[in-house]
This record gives sequence, C-alpha cells and structure tokens, in this order.
Amino acid sequence: MIQHSTILKHITSGVYAMQYHNSLLYRYYNDIATGIKLRRPSDNPIRYLQLADVIMSLSSQQALNDSLQDARRSIEYSINQLININNILNKVYSLSSQSLDATLSDADLVSFAYEINTLLQRSVELCNSKYNGRYIFSGELIDKIPFVMNYDSNGYINNVTYQGSLNNCNVALGNTYPVPYTLSGQMVVKVDNITIFDVLITLRNFYNNPTGNRHDTIVAAMSNIERLRQNLDRVIGSMSAYSSQLEDYGQQVQQDILNKQTLQSDLQSTDYAEAVVHANAHEYLLQASMAVTSRLFKYSLLDYIV
Repeated sequence: MIQHSTILKHITSGVYAMQYHNSLLYRYYNDIATGIKLRRPSDNPIRYLQLADVIMSLSSQQALNDSLQDARRSIEYSINQLININNILNKVYSLSSQSLDATLSDADLVSFAYEINTLLQRSVELCNSKYNGRYIFSGELIDKIPFVMNYDSNGYINNVTYQGSLNNCNVALGNTYPVPYTLSGQMVVKVDNITIFDVLITLRNFYNNPTGNRHDTIVAAMSNIERLRQNLDRVIGSMSAYSSQLEDYGQQVQQDILNKQTLQSDLQSTDYAEAVVHANAHEYLLQASMAVTSRLFKYSLLDYIV
C-alpha cells in the first residue's frame, strides 16, 4: 500500500521542482533575448553593487572626457586664431619693409595705408573671436566682448579699447594643472605699453600723411612688430603645450572609460554560451520533473488499499 502522505510529499516536491526550473529557464531565455543578465539586486547582490559603482564611475569619467575634449578644442581654436593674428603681423612687416623703398612717393604710400587699415580691422575681428559662445581673448569675462573700436570723424579706427579681464580663465580638469580656457586679451596683443592695434594705427596714419623721417618711423614700427610677433610665438607655444597635456590626459581617461565599459559588460552582459548551457540543463530538468510528477497523479484509490 502506498502512503497517501508520501504521494502528497512527492507531488509537492515535484511541483516545487517544476516551478524552480521553469523560473530559471525563463530567466536564461530572457538573458539570451535581452543580452543582459544583471537587472536587479536580487539577481546577484554583490555583483549588482559592483555594477552600480562601475556605472557611477563611468558616468564621472565620461563627463570629464567631454570637458577635456571641449577645453582642448577651445585651446586649438585659440591657437588657430593666434596664428592668424601672427600672419597679419607678418603681412604688415612685409608691407613696412617694402615701404622703405625711397623711390616710393607719398601718393604711393596711400595704398599701403588702405591695406594696413584693412588688416587692422581684421586683427580686431580675430581678437574678438568666440568659441561655443565664449570670447576666447576676454579672460575671465567670457561673455564680454574684449576689444571695442573707436572711430574718428573720417570713419577710421583711431583707438581700440580692451574691456576684458586681465586674468586668464583657468580651469582644473581632473589630475591636470589649471589650464587657460580663455586668455586675457592683454597677454595676446600687448607687449610693455605697445599693442598690435597701436602699431597698425600709427603706420596707417603715417602712410596717409607722411611727416617726419620715413625711415626712422617705419623701422621703429617694424621693431615693435617683431616684439609683438615674438610674444605671440611665446603664447602659441604655451597654448600648444597645454593642448598636448590635455591630449595625453584625455587618452588616459578614454582608456579608463574603455576598461570600465569592459568591466560593466562583464558584470551585466549575457555570456551566451553559458546561458544556453544552463537553459538546456534546466529545460531537461523541467521536463523530467513534469514527467515524474505526472506519474504521481496516475495513482488510483486501489493503490492505497492493501
């Protein structure tokens, strides 16, 4: 005679086994379908905490990388504009050298004045350049136009006033030393008490109205231009060094991001080969549990009678 309690115990165990294997089978099928094996703390508490830490750190590093890239692009843009300003000085120096020709008449010099005036206007435009809405040569006052042009009664620029900050706008990004996000315009255009604009205005005015010693006036201007060019070369070199520093640090951050993404994938993503093996095993055990349990339901009343 089969004990009724024994049958019930086996049926209960069979039902539990079916529920258990069916639950795991569903989980592995879901892992395979979604590609994600870790969705909630109950899946694996320890690994879930590790994943949360990785995701938080990854978000921080990605934000740092974005800031590094933006700062480097800003610096590279500033370098390009500095080179353009330097090219203007090279052009003015060349014109000044040509104007030393003693055979040139005062009327000939007027054409030099026109070209110098055009270069003057262009130099102010370059010094008022913006990147992502920020004035790159306004120092800490990034929202304020750095150079303002004043005109005489003939419509010529007779003065350029700087109204930006005397200090660079420096930012510290991660482990880097503070780097200049935007430069003080005084650093760019001024050496001692002489600015690029002063030299160009002086030359233009002289070419329009040549008075005094032509040679001495032009040579003095060329000497100032050379000093201003040397200053720009120094600033360009310094900014290039900052750009290189940001590039090196950015590569480190990007490698760290890649490593964290790999770790995140290891913790969260489905190992398809492993998931398929486990799914097949639990499918087999589910079928076996169903077969055994179904046999228990085939017993009749006669099986309980001696």
